[in-house]
Amino acid sequence: MTKELMTIRPDMNLRNSKHIHILVVDDEEIIRNMLQQAIKNAGYDCSNAGNARDALKVLEEKNVDVVINDIEMPGLNGIELTKIVKEKYDSDVIVMTGFAKDLKHEEVIERGARDFMRKPFSVKEMLIRLKHVLNERAIFSEWKRAEEDLKHSIMKLERVLGETVNALVSALEKRDPYTAGHQQRVTKLACAISKEMGLSDEQIGGIRIAGLLHDIGKISIPIDILNK
Repeated sequence: MTKELMTIRPDMNLRNSKHIHILVVDDEEIIRNMLQQAIKNAGYDCSNAGNARDALKVLEEKNVDVVINDIEMPGLNGIELTKIVKEKYDSDVIVMTGFAKDLKHEEVIERGARDFMRKPFSVKEMLIRLKHVLNERAIFSEWKRAEEDLKHSIMKLERVLGETVNALVSALEKRDPYTAGHQQRVTKLACAISKEMGLSDEQIGGIRIAGLLHDIGKISIPIDILNK
């Protein structure tokens, strides 16, 4: 493991690795110090803790991206810590153990961990698994950011659409003062009926626009014909 500590290099494919923080939790000081050094050599910030209680203190103080924790620890064990981490913090968890021979990989994943390593494992294996989790985390973050951008774009388009519809209705009423307010009355009635029918807000929004525009064809009719 010592030679591997010297040969592992940072993954240049992960952006902003210096802002990524890893927390190693293991009651064996030699193991957690060795893993911490390997993770730092790979280009990431890294803290360590000897038990779940100290780990939770670190999680309160720092934005931790991934927690790598042992299962067998005094006090709260690794599974219990994993549950708390997933409930309270925006961190992913990789579980490691050398004792739980009957504990299956899928059982650990079901309890909230993103990956599972059996001791003894190599530093290279640990870093490969860590980078895999970080890549998945980055992809999910990009997806969430794109989703938020899309929501903002849709809201902006809806606002522009509303302003355009109101402008068209205003222009139509100026051309035909006799029916002024007709579009709003029809729209209000249609929306009230839609609400009573239990339609969704999105459907009611579409009906509102349709109600305001139902006479829009009159905007192209000559005024002398409208006034007859």
